[in-house]
Amino acid sequence: MLDGSSVDVQEWHDDVAADWQPTIAVHLAYLTAERITDSSPEAYAATNAGLTERGLRLQSLPSLRAFMFASSGAATVAGADSPLGRHPYSAQKAQDEDRYLHAGRDHGVPTLAARIWSVSGPYCTKPREYAFSDMIMQARTSGSITVTAAGRVVRRYVDAGEFLAACLAANLNGVSGDLDSAGELVEMRELAAVIASELGATVTAAPPDPDLPANIYAADPDDMDRLATDLRIHFTDLPGQIRRTADQHRSAPISTDSGPVE
Repeated sequence: MLDGSSVDVQEWHDDVAADWQPTIAVHLAYLTAERITDSSPEAYAATNAGLTERGLRLQSLPSLRAFMFASSGAATVAGADSPLGRHPYSAQKAQDEDRYLHAGRDHGVPTLAARIWSVSGPYCTKPREYAFSDMIMQARTSGSITVTAAGRVVRRYVDAGEFLAACLAANLNGVSGDLDSAGELVEMRELAAVIASELGATVTAAPPDPDLPANIYAADPDDMDRLATDLRIHFTDLPGQIRRTADQHRSAPISTDSGPVE
C-alpha cells in the first residue's frame, strides 16, 4: 500500500470467503462511470452486476456482524433527465442501495451505504480526472490554476479515508441505512482560490455565465454533521484536505499532461 504497509490480496472465491468466516465486510469494488468507454454499455453493466452479486453473497455469510458498501451520489439522480441520471452507473447504484439494505434486514446484519459525492485525499490514482486533485497538480507543475467551467460548479469535499472510516465506525455500532458525504460548500473558482493560497499559485478564471444553470452535485450536510457529533470527531477542513492531498502528490512523479477542470 502507499503508506508502506502490506495487505494479503487474494483472487475472489466464494468458498474462500466463507471458510474465512469474516465478521466485518467492506465492499468497494465497482467500475466507475467513466469506465463505460472501456467496453460496451452492456459489458460495463454486466461487470458491475457481477460485482453486486458477489457482494450480496458475501453479505449473506452467517459470520458477519457488519456490512458496509460504497454507494454514490449518482444513486439519487438515477432516471433524471441528465447525462449522469441516464448513465447505467446511476441506475445500478440506486438498485444496489435497495438490494443491499433489504438483504441486510433479511439477514439481520447492520448494513450501511457510504454514499460518496465528492471526496479528496492523498491516494487518488487518477488525479488529472478530478477537479480537486487536477488543480493541485496544476499549481505544482506550473504555479498557476486555470478554471475552464463556463457556469457555476458547486461541490462539497471530505477526505475519503476519514469519511469511510467514520462510516465503518458507525456501522460497527449497529448503524444501518445510508450516509451522505458532505463538507464545506464551495464553487470551483473559490476552490481554486483556496488551493492557490495554500500552495502559492495564481488563478485564471472567467466569471461564471449567469445564464447557465449551476452544476450542483452535493448532499445535505446533516448526515455528516450527525456522524461527527455521534463519534465525537472533526473532519478535516478544506485547507487541510488540500495540504494532505498536495503532500502525497509532492512525493509522486509529476505529469505535465493537462486535464479538464470541472
